[in-house]
Amino acid sequence: MNKSLLFLFLISLVVSCKTENSNSSQFKKVFHNVEAIGELKSGSYTFCGTVATEVNYTYRTGKWKFITSENIKIAEGEYDVLIRENDSSGGCVFKYFESKVDLKKWKFWNKDGEVIDPTKRLINIIESKQVKHRLYLE
Repeated sequence: MNKSLLFLFLISLVVSCKTENSNSSQFKKVFHNVEAIGELKSGSYTFCGTVATEVNYTYRTGKWKFITSENIKIAEGEYDVLIRENDSSGGCVFKYFESKVDLKKWKFWNKDGEVIDPTKRLINIIESKQVKHRLYLE
């Protein structure tokens, strides 16, 4: 009799215990849509392959900011522009402009507006050529 009462008690305890909901705000991951805002410039070069081909490209220049759709600024800074020369493909030398990130010229914020050190994910976003991203903000 004692064993059956103990068993019933344990069952009722397990059933009645409130379990933590995985959707609780403490554990819920909030992803934000992030947009890069700044000036894109266009360039082109001739790639000398079997048939010469004009290649169009864009690069970032000047001040840029990255904000969420909720107007949370997560990064702001300035791109440097370098001239690169490629002599290892296509059969002829060509030059093109490339955006370069100097982290000393950038600031990063968390979702509460506090200045933070950049995470690898934030650095990847500002180095990316994409203008739209999805990002988890802590």
